[in-house]
Amino acid sequence: RAITNAVKKLRDQDGAAMMDGFSTSIGSGSGTLTLGYMNAALANIRGNSTEPDPGDAVFVFTPFQYNDLADTASAIIATGGVAMTAWNGVNEEFVRKYSVGRLAGAPIMLDANIAVASAQAKGGCFVRDAVIYSELWPLDIAKENDESLRGTEIVGTMCYGYAERRDSSGVEMHLSSAAPTS
Repeated sequence: RAITNAVKKLRDQDGAAMMDGFSTSIGSGSGTLTLGYMNAALANIRGNSTEPDPGDAVFVFTPFQYNDLADTASAIIATGGVAMTAWNGVNEEFVRKYSVGRLAGAPIMLDANIAVASAQAKGGCFVRDAVIYSELWPLDIAKENDESLRGTEIVGTMCYGYAERRDSSGVEMHLSSAAPTS
């Protein structure tokens, strides 16, 4: 189970790091998350004339980034207690566990595995086609007897990768992610 959890966390961190690659960036790292930043990100994606109708957008932020917004944003529709179904291939359990609301039809998801450096993090807004994920082979866990150690090694292997598919369908949101104090 420890290997499975470690691989899931690594895969999530690698996926979250893809938001850093979008060429459109909003925020300077020191600003806090606001509805204005979120609406600007949606406008950049939905108003793109080179790739019209990119699909349904989703926001992903650290819990600390979202905390800056939560007390002041009445425009967010909370999803707690509301039956939600899967969208765009995201399973229902993930939506139930990490979705905190919606803005202009776009779900807002929280991910504590987004890298935070100097109390800054790069969340984002993107559509499903912005980033692709592919597995060459799924997680395989095997036990190997090691006589020199007089024990058994547990080995896990997996081959996967992420790639940016449509740069214009994503916006990096570089904002403060300081731990809340109140």
